[in-house]
Amino acid sequence: MKKIFTIMLCLSLFIFVGCDMSDIIEKSQPDNGTNTNLENKLYRPNCEEVIRCFNERDSEGLKKIINPKFVDATTIKNIEEAFTLINGDIISYKIRAATISSDSFRDGKVVYRYATQAIDDISINNSDRNFAVYINYTSADKEKPDYVGTSRIKVVMYKFGTKYSETRITIGEKLPD
Repeated sequence: MKKIFTIMLCLSLFIFVGCDMSDIIEKSQPDNGTNTNLENKLYRPNCEEVIRCFNERDSEGLKKIINPKFVDATTIKNIEEAFTLINGDIISYKIRAATISSDSFRDGKVVYRYATQAIDDISINNSDRNFAVYINYTSADKEKPDYVGTSRIKVVMYKFGTKYSETRITIGEKLPD
């Protein structure tokens, strides 16, 4: 009898949880820019702007993407190094959903939300290397609201034909808590 009850319970959980819960979650949370289901609204334009800055060699534009709290004396030098690394026109790339994310809730409300957006498989017109750009973005921080925004852009060049990084350049920095 216990086995039948357990099987029925598991089956019913599977059926009910198997429904598209993301619609239920999205509808239960306000559209205030902190819902992970709204990633494309938040992150995709940021990724597109990073690609534009690389294609146009716009160091000031790239610097403006990063929250001023995370800009330091090495930011411009690192931007120029990144432009040297990706030294051609970007001809193709893939924007992936947040690859790493962290949420903290208090009393049922988001108090901190952090994600890393990935632009993978970047190909440029004059190189056989593959590149990736990882953008660290905080979309909610109730304790440190001035930390909301992009904190770091990491540019990675991969060894030919592998996913092993050969060179990494970090623009901006994640501050210690």
